[in-house]
Amino acid sequence: MKNLFTLLIVLIFVFISENSFSQIAYKGTVKYNNNEGTPVKSVTVQLHDNFGSLVSTALTNSQGKYHFQNITPGTYTLSYSGYCETIRFDLNNANKILMHLLGTSRLNELQLLTADIDGNGTVNWNDLAALVTDFFVYGQKHEIGKYVSIPKQITIGENSLKDFEDGTVGAVGDPDGTFKPTIKNVYDAIDLKYSNSIKISPNQFIEIPVYLKNQPGIGGFALSINYDASAMNFEQISSQIEGLNYNETDGVIKLSWQNTTLGSNKVNLSEPLFIMKFRTSSMDEIKDLSNITFNKESQIIDANGIILQNAQINIPSFIGSVGVNDLKDIYPNPIYNSATINYSLAAPYKVTLSVYNTVGQLVSNLVNEEQNAGDYEIVFNRSYLKLSAGSYIYRLECKGEQSFIQSKIMIIR
Repeated sequence: MKNLFTLLIVLIFVFISENSFSQIAYKGTVKYNNNEGTPVKSVTVQLHDNFGSLVSTALTNSQGKYHFQNITPGTYTLSYSGYCETIRFDLNNANKILMHLLGTSRLNELQLLTADIDGNGTVNWNDLAALVTDFFVYGQKHEIGKYVSIPKQITIGENSLKDFEDGTVGAVGDPDGTFKPTIKNVYDAIDLKYSNSIKISPNQFIEIPVYLKNQPGIGGFALSINYDASAMNFEQISSQIEGLNYNETDGVIKLSWQNTTLGSNKVNLSEPLFIMKFRTSSMDEIKDLSNITFNKESQIIDANGIILQNAQINIPSFIGSVGVNDLKDIYPNPIYNSATINYSLAAPYKVTLSVYNTVGQLVSNLVNEEQNAGDYEIVFNRSYLKLSAGSYIYRLECKGEQSFIQSKIMIIR
């Protein structure tokens, strides 16, 4: 009986030992696919057995570490998923995809996953357009920011504790490994200078030339521009470069262009890189008009895909004009054929511009309508108005909160 009891105790001990020591822990660290090997937090790590069944799931901490417990020894596959919260656009990545498409360099297996912007399983020209145009210009993310990885096979042995086993993830949209998964970096690569001034009047069509200085050979640019949407209405952009894409939303204009051929694109520095065209609003809205500025995400790259530091861009600043009511001198005077009358309004008025003879008889109404504040120009022909030689009075009458009348003399030869 004593021997039987001893045997029973031994069997119980063996049973407990086998079940205790066969269940082991597994630790690891997930790092980012960059030169620093930055640890990545909030990555979901999944452990699958040889049949593809999910065994356990863990989430990386702020140091990129994860921990599985009570794992039976054997062969498993690790997979990683999640989303990079510090996602941003970087022209280095666009250039990396371009060089792969042109065949001058090749992406490795993980980089191919990160370059598949539209998530269709292949890397082609659509992915380049999705990154440069869809994402930067229009804000359409596709798969950008999604963590991707190569599944990793591991063997968990008897009575072993695996620590600091490294897994690597990349983010879609970042084949160059330039994202910082823990820091939202931005560039300050544009040296913006206001080279001259433009006088702004109400209801005026204006063109803002943007000049690139000291860098004729560029590989591409991605620019984010702020303007005062309360004082100006954006109309369009023209450029010396073909293939420029742009979009405007709520006072922000985003432009992108990339040279899709080998070598740099030579820019004529004596001409604007592009011209932004606006129409100003009423006088009250342009009193405190802000200058155009560039956001820090703006980038220009050279032919090698390197972001230019302190790339100089010159644009004009704004000078707001003070609104005045004024009837200008007619030109020419004397008049032989046609002539031009200019006048300015400081506020909206019911405007009448008329021509009278010297005895006060109305000869013609040149303008008879409601007009907003701004500068106006009227061109007329003496033969159309059937004016004979002599002296005439042209009179500007404006009815509104502060009505005024102004008259001047013109001479017909």
